[in-house]
Amino acid sequence: MEDRIITYGGQAVIEGVMMRGQKAYAIAMRAPDGSIAIHTQKLANVYRSGITKIPFLRGSILLWDALGLGMNALTISANTQTGEDEKLEGPALYLTLGLSLTIGIGLFFCCPPVSADLPNIISAGVPGSTTWSKAYCVWYFWSRTFGASVSCRM
Repeated sequence: MEDRIITYGGQAVIEGVMMRGQKAYAIAMRAPDGSIAIHTQKLANVYRSGITKIPFLRGSILLWDALGLGMNALTISANTQTGEDEKLEGPALYLTLGLSLTIGIGLFFCCPPVSADLPNIISAGVPGSTTWSKAYCVWYFWSRTFGASVSCRM
């Protein structure tokens, strides 16, 4: 008998859970009226294609597909929670996703290096500015460290 690794995975969605199997995924969530709404859908053929045998492409493509699957599950869950009147779809959905990604990348990847280098940018060529620049960098490091530790306790 052949030993096969069966892969299942899942993630939390709004008022529910999404579970992914080998051929399909299902979302079970509590509807606003208190009942349990279930949504099932077949997975894309990319999971069973030959491209999943190529090491680097497998990781890249399946990661991208998993991100899309998660966003799809969250969108279905959000639309279930809002009821029949309001649906997040089309241009509003894509604008929200794009704006969220832009703000997230800006805050977590662009702002820290720029703000750490801010004293050098502002005081370029000013005598004695290196002392203040180093003091700012030390303050910046400790304020971020302390801020992260305080926010984790809340």
